[in-house]
Amino acid sequence: MHKRHALTSTSFLIGLAAGCLLGVGYPMAVSEAACPPIGSNGWHANSVVYYQATGFTSQELDQVGGGGGLGNWNFHNIFPLSQNCSNVYFSAAPPTGQYTISTNNGYSQLKPTAPAETASNTLSGFVVSATTTFYWGAVYSGNIPAWNRDGSPGYYSLLER
Repeated sequence: MHKRHALTSTSFLIGLAAGCLLGVGYPMAVSEAACPPIGSNGWHANSVVYYQATGFTSQELDQVGGGGGLGNWNFHNIFPLSQNCSNVYFSAAPPTGQYTISTNNGYSQLKPTAPAETASNTLSGFVVSATTTFYWGAVYSGNIPAWNRDGSPGYYSLLER
């Protein structure tokens, strides 16, 4: 039975690897001998998740994809002193994949202040597909834009995280 979960997440920008989307593993199972039990549901441990990112400039895509946030996830996953213990690896797979990362010039209907929103489909408690949408038109209270796409190092650093 498939379930669809919607997550609005300003913290998504603080850490792409945080939350149910990337908090992977079998409930209360050990992925590696030195890792603690992983109690959250997410992608199956020891799997490859194919992703597609669309709607980004080439510089933005580099910060989101293999050269940025997802690349950092992979590095910390395979580095000898692995920091996340899931053994989940993200690989680009155009034109389709289990994980879609896209942009929208508007805002989220669920939460207009959310700079990004992730929805995931689960099967037996594990994520089988997910979509993250970056909302360039999101605004905080006081009509302050959530994004400033000015091309500054700070902007690209936020995308990477």
